Amino acid sequence: MQPDGVIVLNVLSACAHAGLVSEGLQLLFEMEPRYDIVPQHEHYSCAVDMLCRVGRLDDALELIRKMPIRPLASVWGSLLTGCRLYGNVELAEMAVAELQGLTEDDEGVYVQLSDIYRDAGRLEDARRARRLVGRRGTKKTAAWSSVEVEGAARSFLAGDCVHPRRVEIGRMLELMFEKAAKLYAELAEAALASFLISKEPPVISPIRIHFGTEENKEALRKSRGEDNEDFQMTEYQAVKGNALYMHKLGVFYYYGLRGVRRDHMKALNWFLKAAEKWEPKAMEFLGEIYARGAGVERNYTKAFQWLKLAAEMKHYSAYNGLGYLYVKGYGVEKKNVTKAKEYFEKAAENKDFGGNYNLGVLYLKGIGVRRDVSLACKYFLTAANAGQPKALYQVAKMFQKGIGLKKNLPTVTSYLNLLEALYII
Repeated sequence: MQPDGVIVLNVLSACAHAGLVSEGLQLLFEMEPRYDIVPQHEHYSCAVDMLCRVGRLDDALELIRKMPIRPLASVWGSLLTGCRLYGNVELAEMAVAELQGLTEDDEGVYVQLSDIYRDAGRLEDARRARRLVGRRGTKKTAAWSSVEVEGAARSFLAGDCVHPRRVEIGRMLELMFEKAAKLYAELAEAALASFLISKEPPVISPIRIHFGTEENKEALRKSRGEDNEDFQMTEYQAVKGNALYMHKLGVFYYYGLRGVRRDHMKALNWFLKAAEKWEPKAMEFLGEIYARGAGVERNYTKAFQWLKLAAEMKHYSAYNGLGYLYVKGYGVEKKNVTKAKEYFEKAAENKDFGGNYNLGVLYLKGIGVRRDVSLACKYFLTAANAGQPKALYQVAKMFQKGIGLKKNLPTVTSYLNLLEALYII
């Protein structure tokens, strides 16, 4: 089977999303000699975007300069977005200069440049860039799209918080993105395993790696663990406005995952941005942050509000947080264990096994209910068998001490080994 330009473009896009930069570049440079396909502007644009996603901005610029055709707005726009992500002011100014006259979205270009200046601490330049928007008689408008359904046109605005079906839209977008990400990964893997990308090193002019003004910035990012490729891919997508990746980036900073230095303020910032786009998991984390006082002043009222909003979007694990607040009487009018139990039951009914664990605690300790160790054991075992960490530990303790369960040290060891595998201990 001989691929055509469209197939190659889709494989390049898959490589970009999967972080397969070397393979993507190899495919680009093999297109003409191997497949007799002359690379078009869209192929170069995709390759530039691929390099920018992982921070290779100088390499992206060199590729642009080597293009045999004039680079258009999509190429310079990818470079500008990369500059926004990695804080390269000099290249951003160059990209903006090149974009003048190439795009109708001048206001968006200058808003991006203003943000880049602001992040670099150049506040006067940031204000100047913002003033340019007004002087040109332009106004930054929200991104929008439309679709025709049953003869009626439906419009959607970016960040729309008043659409009557916003919750359904958010869930569908999340589902679509997850499927798209999976398909991209599968396509990239299939391409690597097939004839599209050879296993032999291609004979091409290597792209030179530059070292200059970004060295200190990159050293700082490395010290924070931010040079990790998974982190960089996540950060790129988050800056592009993807709510799922905003949430994921917040998780990295909140727990200090992927070698990233823990930073609760950065986590809070990304969770807030994701919540603005109606990402329910981010809302739940905001509830936890305010309940714990992690990097912010503890505020149970705000914690309750965020958890309530997440629960309204059918994010069932948020019911556990609401139940906890009612058990303690935090952020609510008064303690209400009956209400708490209802929330835990809702979580359990919807296969969030934190609800089973919390119900087990209520019955084990007799909080608002008649103490029932046997029923507590059932709840704990259900949660533990589903891999709920706290339940695994609780069941291990009960087998060790013979509380509701017959003493069994080998079983204790088994549950503790499961905990260790989950990196809980």
